[in-house]
This record gives sequence, structure tokens and C-alpha cells, in this order.
Amino acid sequence: MLLHFLFGTVSIAATALVYIGNPTLSWWWICLLLPAAYIAVFAISLLILWGISLLLPRKDTSVCRTACRNTILCWLRWLLPIMGIKTNATGLDILPQEPFLLVCNHVSNFDPMVTLLALKNTHLAFVSKPENFRIPAVGPFLRNAAFLSIDRENPRRALTAIHRAAEYIQTDKLCIGIYPEGTRSKNKQLLPFHRGSFKIAKLAKCPVAVLSIRYETSGRLFAPRIAHLTVETVLDAAFVAENQTATISDCARQHIENRLNKK
Repeated sequence: MLLHFLFGTVSIAATALVYIGNPTLSWWWICLLLPAAYIAVFAISLLILWGISLLLPRKDTSVCRTACRNTILCWLRWLLPIMGIKTNATGLDILPQEPFLLVCNHVSNFDPMVTLLALKNTHLAFVSKPENFRIPAVGPFLRNAAFLSIDRENPRRALTAIHRAAEYIQTDKLCIGIYPEGTRSKNKQLLPFHRGSFKIAKLAKCPVAVLSIRYETSGRLFAPRIAHLTVETVLDAAFVAENQTATISDCARQHIENRLNKK
């Protein structure tokens, strides 16, 4: 809402200045100038954001984490309504107070965005594919918000990312989110889980929060697309310690599958 307010205020002020300087302009021109000013302000803000991203450290630092995370959340609060997406989250009250591993099914490119916004009161960072860190302006902010890159094609690098994610949970008190399917399901069906993802919880000795996500559309023109997020269960640290990654993975997958089959 902050960006909506700032963009709107500057746009109205710019349009008013143009009108004051040209009082003979018709209201039709004013109606065109206002959205044009909004777009211009948005473009300028992107340039400023890109400039700031160039100054950010190339490696993750704890100094920048809070500022970068708040910047990401601020933009998401503006972007998702513009994209016609609403978020409906339930079960957040059962999330652990201690740092945890969040696992979720992956059906849309919007999944990390709606999850970050729904869990805005939780310091959450995702393990993501390397391509996302090469996006201009976006990548440096993700890196400095403690997001981690995982290259599943390179087992050694993937294992390094898993160990680092566990270290973040243990020492930095961050919650780490990961998609055990490894990629987005294009047919909306739940894909097999990569059980190695759950090594993060085993190494960090932390709980696993199981989240399901699905999208609903009403079919009406301009109606928002609703992202339904449900915290299905929390596998506590004792359960994680007592079971192998295969058992933890199968249990988490079953909870998500049960939810998806209810739709």
C-alpha cells in the first residue's frame, strides 16, 4: 500500500503542476496525464531500484538482510494486487515459534511471492534456482535477503546449498523455504519429492512446516485470482530426528496431496 500511496501522490502532484501550467487543457488530457504520470513514476522507481542493486554486496551479508527483505515485501504488496492476485492464508497459528524448514508444492511462478507476503511476520528466505539471481535489480536483493541458490544439476553445489541453508536456520535464526518437487508442476499434479531437500531439517535439527498452495479463479472478467495457502501440519523436531529423510518426505507429501485432492 505504501508504493500505491507514493506513486499515486506523486502522479497527482505532477498532473496538477501540468494543469496549473496549462489551465486551458481539457479534462480529457488530464485523464490521460494521470495514468501516464503513474507509469513514469513507476519507471523512475525501477531505475532507482536498479541503481541501488548495483551498490549491494555481491555476497549475502547480515547487515542488508532486513532492509532488502522489507524492500521485497513492499514491492510485493504493490505488485500482487496489480497482477490481480489475492492471498488467503489459513493455519498460520500452528507455525513454530522457532526457526523451521518450510516445504510446499509448486504450481505457479507466483508461489514464492504469495508465500512471502502471507508469512510476512516470519523471517523467511527461499532456496531458489540460479536463474532468479541473475535477474537485473531483483537478484542482488534476493541474495542480500538471504535467499540461496541451488543448482540441482551439480550435486556438489546442491549439497553445499543444503548445508548453508541448515546453517542459516541454526545460527542466523532464519526460516528456509524450499520446493521439494524441484520445479514447477505445469499440469498442477503433485510431482515426486526430492528427498534430499529434507536433509536441511535433519542437519538443522528443526521442525518442518508443510504448506499447500492452490489457485482459484471465478471466471468473471477482472475478478482476482485467489491463492489459497494452508499450513497443513508441522512435523516437530523430535519427529525429524527420529525418522529418515524418506519418511519425512513421504509424510509431508501425503499431507499436501490430501489437501489438493479435496478441491
